[in-house]
Amino acid sequence: MNGLLELDRASIGYGDRIVVREVTVTVDPGRIIGLLGGNGAGKSSILRAVYGQATLIEGAIRLDGHPAEAVRPPVVDGADLGILLQRESVFSSLTVKENILIASRGTPPQLRERLGAVVDLFPEVKPWLGRTAGVLSGGERRIVGVSRLVASDARLWLLDEPGAGLARPLLERLFARLSRHAKDRGIGMLLVEQHIAAALEVVDDLVVIQGGRQVFTGPPEDTSLEQVGRMLLSGRKDGDTPAE
Repeated sequence: MNGLLELDRASIGYGDRIVVREVTVTVDPGRIIGLLGGNGAGKSSILRAVYGQATLIEGAIRLDGHPAEAVRPPVVDGADLGILLQRESVFSSLTVKENILIASRGTPPQLRERLGAVVDLFPEVKPWLGRTAGVLSGGERRIVGVSRLVASDARLWLLDEPGAGLARPLLERLFARLSRHAKDRGIGMLLVEQHIAAALEVVDDLVVIQGGRQVFTGPPEDTSLEQVGRMLLSGRKDGDTPAE
């Protein structure tokens, strides 16, 4: 059975410059894979390669068993692949409701059902629906960005620091809800996150990237916050190419 996403000894870069070397990751339905690393380790470049904004130089990237380049762009936003980027995740001039439904497809009853699923998962969104997204705080905008993925009905999510700008209690609630949603709906998630302790609580498997290289792969029970911290501090070697 194919994973929703498979990176097989993938070396990734920009043009002919390699920034991530021989990374192997599989994301199966209903599982969250945490992708951790320090600044410049190459985490975001891995995500960009999946959706076509970085170059696969060696190895393979497969979406549902097919080469990623053969199935892009129809899988992006609204079909099989949902993306939360690290940069601004909402359209400031649209209402929150419009932001949530902008990538959704279906009949009006289907859209109402998806909006209901968003409110069930994130009750705090309900009073925001009629507001212009530009008046929300940074953390609130991140919640709206994640809500758009819920409404898109995508089977594979790429999440680039969904916890950015969130206070710790809200961050923990967000991650707990994401974990429950993944299990309930069979959604696979590749999660890039700087909040290591919170990520370790919800991921099924962990991949640590440092200096553009994969330095650890395994379940979170096989490591600890202290060990991950040491890997991030010691992973970069002299001569490694800085990654993005």
